[in-house]
Amino acid sequence: MTNPFVTRNLLREGIGYVLYVEQPVNDEDGAWSTQVGLLRGREECWSHNVYGYDGLQSLLLSLSLAKRLLESEGGFTVGDSDDLMFPDIPDN
Repeated sequence: MTNPFVTRNLLREGIGYVLYVEQPVNDEDGAWSTQVGLLRGREECWSHNVYGYDGLQSLLLSLSLAKRLLESEGGFTVGDSDDLMFPDIPDN
């Protein structure tokens, strides 16, 4: 994590995690990407650069990926709720 745009604190089995999303960036080739990742303390559990047509698409796709990864791993909560409070973004 170099420049978090937004973060969300999560718990899993009493252990704190931080989901982070960095600000979308436009690289020298004109491609837009957004980095999304999960930290446990200082350890990075996973991190992905998600590419899109523009900054908004790469941001929405990164949130969709984060939601899917967290739900597939299971057991994460926000406060006392297992609702991770992600918007429903259709696959199409």
